[in-house]
Amino acid sequence: MINTEQALQSSERERIARANVEDALALYRRHGKKAEGLPKSPMTKAARNALKADIQNLAEVANRRYSDVTPSEVKDEQKLAMEHFELACWLSWFMETPGGRDDVAVGALIIFLLFENGFNKPTYEFHTLTGFGERSFDNILERDEGDDVIDELNKLVKAFGTERSRASLVSYGWSR
Repeated sequence: MINTEQALQSSERERIARANVEDALALYRRHGKKAEGLPKSPMTKAARNALKADIQNLAEVANRRYSDVTPSEVKDEQKLAMEHFELACWLSWFMETPGGRDDVAVGALIIFLLFENGFNKPTYEFHTLTGFGERSFDNILERDEGDDVIDELNKLVKAFGTERSRASLVSYGWSR
């Protein structure tokens, strides 16, 4: 049985999660046309620093998460995470934010960011570090709101996209 304090804590976590999702969308809409790179994810500075440390110690992260990766896979993921650090921040934030994975607009934003960074068919490039993998990508679209995600994705591509994200939309047959 949930007591009143637990219910309040849960309600507060949900309110904070909703605010984080809304902040992320506002942040991207405000800074989405930035000339260089991605706008900063809504991660805290402490979380960003922890992610940077995890990149350096990815083999230990893999052990901690019981992930079976080879040394060459660790090296490849470290390289990608360093080259695409802000994307890794967004993916980590997405996976760790309650409510973020259930929000249509946030799901569309994550797919858009992947496309803009050249990950047209994401697999497990960032999985050890962030928990985001091929199934995470698929899950964004396999909910009842999959068509809504694609509609929102089209809006983002039209407003902020480059040829890279437009080509990704076409390759999936999602261009509208």
